[in-house]
Amino acid sequence: MKSCKLALEHNPHIWITVQEFWLPHDRFNVANFGAPHPIADRNARSLTELRKQHTAYFASIDEHVQKLNEKFNTKTITVTPVGLPMPTTLAKAKTPTDPALLKLLQELD
Repeated sequence: MKSCKLALEHNPHIWITVQEFWLPHDRFNVANFGAPHPIADRNARSLTELRKQHTAYFASIDEHVQKLNEKFNTKTITVTPVGLPMPTTLAKAKTPTDPALLKLLQELD
């Protein structure tokens, strides 16, 4: 928030982009996002659970950015959802049918 304030004070036409990443530690604690996370077991959650967690996580970021725009009376603070494709990629990786994805997964092994 401090960086938004400083940026907008010095350049009211600046665009600020918040990057929305993959859910940290594959877990979203709505009640206390700052709570320490246990060591992540990347295979512990189903894709359905991951999608549910990501929906809540992304909604919270969108809400935060909306509040920042309201606070600073601007519409130049935006979200770039770079983590959004991950659940889809994971779904394909669990049942890969795309030859390019199969090749990539083989190279990563």
